[in-house]
Amino acid sequence: GVSLVMAIIPAASDTYGSTTGWCWISVQEHPELGNAWRFVLFYVPLWLVAGYNLKVFWFVRSELRAMFTRGADVTDGVQTLAHMVFYPLVLVICFVFGTINRIQSAFAPPIYEIVILHALFASSQGSLNAIVYATTPTFWKTLRPTKRVELKNGQEVEGGKVEQGGSVAVD
Repeated sequence: GVSLVMAIIPAASDTYGSTTGWCWISVQEHPELGNAWRFVLFYVPLWLVAGYNLKVFWFVRSELRAMFTRGADVTDGVQTLAHMVFYPLVLVICFVFGTINRIQSAFAPPIYEIVILHALFASSQGSLNAIVYATTPTFWKTLRPTKRVELKNGQEVEGGKVEQGGSVAVD
């Protein structure tokens, strides 16, 4: 519902159009209104969500620290938290130049270098998130599950490694 309303508002005010390489809220015909919609409908919610993500990260971090001081085993939680911090970081990296570009271009003609950084980083969010996900242990466990096969009557299993107790790890 919210996304639909946020998409209808610029359409109803005739502010959609070409914006330096892609179609979005334009500032060509209605500069003040277009800039207002850009910030109200995208940049302000974006940074509110980024702030909320940071708040959740610090909350989880403090909870894990409290659990650790009470003697709980939080090794998995710490590993997860170590990767969790990169997702909001990717969000900030990808949109900080876009935000700077939009603020700057609301008051003066765009600066070429900032526009290039905006285009480069805004379009790399999916790739950067994929890289972060690919560095998690869960990703690699899912990609290459290990099967355990029991040896019976001295039979050998190809491609496996015999471990203590007669089991074989097979890729």
